[in-house]
Order: sequence, then C-alpha cells, then structure tokens
Amino acid sequence: MVAGIVFREALRKQEGVAVIFIAAVVLCVLLATSAGGRPEMTRVVAELCLALIWAVTTALSLFLAARQLPDGQRKRTLPLLLAKPICRSEYLWGLAIGCALANAAALGVCYSTFGLGLLTCGVGSGLGFAQGLILHWCALTLFSCLAVSLSVWRLPGALNVGLCLLVGLLMLLAARPLHQGVGAFSGSLLETPLAGIYYLLPHFELLDARDLVTGNGAMMPLGIVVASIAYALSASASLLKLAEWRFNLQPLSSD
Repeated sequence: MVAGIVFREALRKQEGVAVIFIAAVVLCVLLATSAGGRPEMTRVVAELCLALIWAVTTALSLFLAARQLPDGQRKRTLPLLLAKPICRSEYLWGLAIGCALANAAALGVCYSTFGLGLLTCGVGSGLGFAQGLILHWCALTLFSCLAVSLSVWRLPGALNVGLCLLVGLLMLLAARPLHQGVGAFSGSLLETPLAGIYYLLPHFELLDARDLVTGNGAMMPLGIVVASIAYALSASASLLKLAEWRFNLQPLSSD
C-alpha cells in the first residue's frame, strides 16, 4: 500500500516529467551525433549523456525519498496510514520500496531511449548495458534508503539531499585512490591503516559501471556483479533497520 502511494506520487509529480524530458533530450542528442558519422565524437557524447542520466536520476531519487516522511507528517497522512493495520516498520520499508520502484521506472525510461541511441550509434554492448543498468538501480536504491533513513532524524529536506550527495561523491572520489594507495604502500607501515580505512568506507564505486554501458571498460565477472548487488542491498537494509529502530522510538507529531 505505502509503496504504491509513493510510486503513484512520483508518476504524478515533477519527477515523471523530468525523466521523460531527459530521456527525450538524450535520444535526440545521440541521434544527431550519430548522423554526423564521427565514432569518436559519438562515444564522448554517449558518456556525457550517461553522466547526465546519472546526475538527474540521482537528484530526483534523493528528493523523492527525502520528502516522503516529512510530507506524511505535515499532511497528516502518516497517522491515517498507521491507524490501518500497518506498523511503523512496514510504513518505513514501504517508503523505501516505493522509491526503489520509482527508480526502476525512471531508469527504464532513460535507459530505453539511451539504449536506442547507442544501438543507432553502434556503441557499447548488450551485456555491459545490462550490468550498468542493474548496478545503477542498486546505487539509486542505496541513496534512497540513505535519504529515507536521514529523514527519520527530521533533517530538512535540502540538508538531507545535500548530505547524501556529499557522502556519495566523497565515496566515489576517495575509494579508488585509497585502493591504489593500499597497493602503493604494500609492505610499509601505512598499508594497515590505509587498508582499514578502505574496507570501512562504503564502496559506492562498485556501483558506478558507466564504462561498461558505453563500451569503454571490460565486462565485470559475474561474481563481482553479484557481490556488488548484494553489497548495495545489504547496506540499504542496514540503513533501514537503523532508521526503523529510531522511528519506533519517536512520537508521530513532527513538532
């Protein structure tokens, strides 16, 4: 029930319009580029279009997730739903599942047009495209769960989204250099602390498979793909369990 409400809200509001607009822009740009007959330019444009899809879907996913709980408290829909046979834990997990479904729909629209553009341009491969799509959805699901969890602590929506973006950006930028540092300082005194920091950090870089989609990287082994999916889903579940504990201790009023 709760997941369906979130999903329908995402379709009715500005998220659906924005996704369709971005998908149309990406398709038009790729088709126009392929008509130019320059493969090297086509690949660069495809990378830029995919980066745009990542940026837009991440922002929309975070804003959708961050406003669900505050809106439910402000519009008094939360007490009404909890008056039905729905407990607080089911409500919180319903929010996360609804956001995950909305993310899947948004990616389905964007990647359909993007894939059509790639097919026209002759860029990328089907397997890499599928791996990139699945890992992209896992990344958005993880970000959504982080935003839902932070909203339980009643952070303002803009601050919630800003913190999620900051954490995600830092993890994407820091993880690979740290991994290289562990190898560079192998056998030295710095190897252990660097390795400890690396393994304690959330590994969001495992979910960034843009190179696979555009054909610039080698295919990931199936074991790594499965491990990355399991990592994202288990991290999402851990965030929701922590938020569930906090949410069950709070009064319903937002005052």
